[in-house]
Amino acid sequence: MTKVSWFGCARSGCRGPLAMPRGAIADGTARCRACGAMFPVLAGVPILVPAPAHWMAAHRDAILATLVEHDAATPRAVAVVDAFADAARDAEPARFGDDWVADEDAAFALALPPGERALDVVERLVGPRPGVVLELGCGDGGVAARLAARTRRLVVADLSLRAVLRARRRAAGAAAVVLDADAPCLAPASFDTIVAANLVDVIDRPDELIAAAAAALRPGGALVLSTPQPGLGAPDDDPAVLVAMLGRAGLDVDEVVEAAPWPRVHGPRYAQLYACWVGVARKRARRRARAAR
Repeated sequence: MTKVSWFGCARSGCRGPLAMPRGAIADGTARCRACGAMFPVLAGVPILVPAPAHWMAAHRDAILATLVEHDAATPRAVAVVDAFADAARDAEPARFGDDWVADEDAAFALALPPGERALDVVERLVGPRPGVVLELGCGDGGVAARLAARTRRLVVADLSLRAVLRARRRAAGAAAVVLDADAPCLAPASFDTIVAANLVDVIDRPDELIAAAAAALRPGGALVLSTPQPGLGAPDDDPAVLVAMLGRAGLDVDEVVEAAPWPRVHGPRYAQLYACWVGVARKRARRRARAAR
């Protein structure tokens, strides 16, 4: 079951504590103890997005199909979906924006030596004892499956319910949550390590995500990032843009690997190869952070 203490209310400006339904794999609603906002919980996964009724209405068909795929379409789950979706009937139907390929984590991908690919570097930078780990933008769990055995607790997060259920299945014992990386509702000092592989360049407000991740790390905690666009839109794609963003959030870059290959094999005749910036940044101790100010 996902611990509510790791997250807060997703309503803008609130971030109050949440009360979750009881049970290991529960269906129902989570309620903000501060503002009273309600959020759906499906198969033990809280849906912590700013407008949950609209999200449920827009993705209703995809949600139900995903629950069937994972043998989780209980009568209670369907009732929860219908209750939220009926509150926003004007929402345009949408599919989950799943962004992974089946062979993304394959050892044979483009015959690249093991250990040199971007996800290999991410795994190494996480370290042997990463503590309580949150992976943002987990996709179908390629990174989570690598990390599960060494973590004290692993939480996978994505904007797609299909993604987090697949990742949870691949990383046995992981907790899962649906959240929007552009509106992260992370509780302060909740995680020892946060991983965001190839995420910051595809969201609208990477600076806000990095600031929220820094606040959610315990002192000395690590944020492990990879991205094929470290300039985040700058004309020359200068990595200094991302490094400066990390510094403003109170994070110091420890190690960087430039141009780590990230292969995405779509089929026998179609593959993409990106060159990724991969780095680990650590949260400053409070005394050092005060001195820097």
